[in-house]
Amino acid sequence: MKKGEIFNVNLIGRGHEQKGFRPAIVYSSVIAGIVAIIPLTSIEKALKYDGSLKIIKSNTNGLNSDSVALIFHIKTIDARFLKNKIGELDEKNLHLINNKLREFLDLK
Repeated sequence: MKKGEIFNVNLIGRGHEQKGFRPAIVYSSVIAGIVAIIPLTSIEKALKYDGSLKIIKSNTNGLNSDSVALIFHIKTIDARFLKNKIGELDEKNLHLINNKLREFLDLK
């Protein structure tokens, strides 16, 4: 399991958090059984938020449809909740997510 890989996961969310079975991007190494993920949605209206990025489906990423990475929904979960690897991001999209996350977290 490494940064940029895409797995299916069943998220339990509260309030405005993402929930349900969906793909998510692994965004960290596994430490003490915990991993940071960025959930994806197929709802393109989510692109109205600054902390989002459109990901075009491809053979490499394994997505069933064009999706939106909800970078502002980054969260940590138990790595055992990641079900099956479906693909991985290309370097260009990973770089764009890195930049958007830096902006979202106000990192210089």
